[in-house]
Amino acid sequence: MLTALLRYPRRERSAIAQAWARRSHAAQSEARIARGQDADTVRRRALHDARGQLVREGVTYFGNGRVIPWEVRRSLIGRVDQFDIIVSGYVWRTCGARRVNAIFSARLVAAA
Repeated sequence: MLTALLRYPRRERSAIAQAWARRSHAAQSEARIARGQDADTVRRRALHDARGQLVREGVTYFGNGRVIPWEVRRSLIGRVDQFDIIVSGYVWRTCGARRVNAIFSARLVAAA
């Protein structure tokens, strides 16, 4: 079939290819709409919508009277599954959920 198309000018072959591509894209789009949303898409959208969300906040009191406020927020920039640890209004560290858990577990164990 492809060799049969070679006898036509390049412009006509290009037009036919574009028509096939449009038809293919339309069919894929209809199939995607018919399938609905999959779990990965829903998760990705939920994580994207949660950017900047406050996860945890607190205040650390020291024996000498110092008080340091801190909070954990979902990162506004970068990967959607990362967190920012903000101490006294400044971003102290950006890390994943496991690292945040390890940091706070170590702090709680050390404080006990």
